[in-house]
Amino acid sequence: MIAVLGDEEEANRRLEKAVAAARAEYEQQTTGGEIASLASDLTGAAAQADNLSDALKRVGLRLLEIA
Repeated sequence: MIAVLGDEEEANRRLEKAVAAARAEYEQQTTGGEIASLASDLTGAAAQADNLSDALKRVGLRLLEIA
């Protein structure tokens, strides 16, 4: 369970870094409308990350039940 949560935390940190880097680069190269579009895309990515986090938690809980 600890390994699963550790992997989840690492995945979340990497995702946050990637999102921040993409956002910074994109903001430098785009206009307001394009930034709004990216913000929408990033919101979708964040929702997917939340779904992944929830799934990993369920897997961890299931592993505890099995153990």
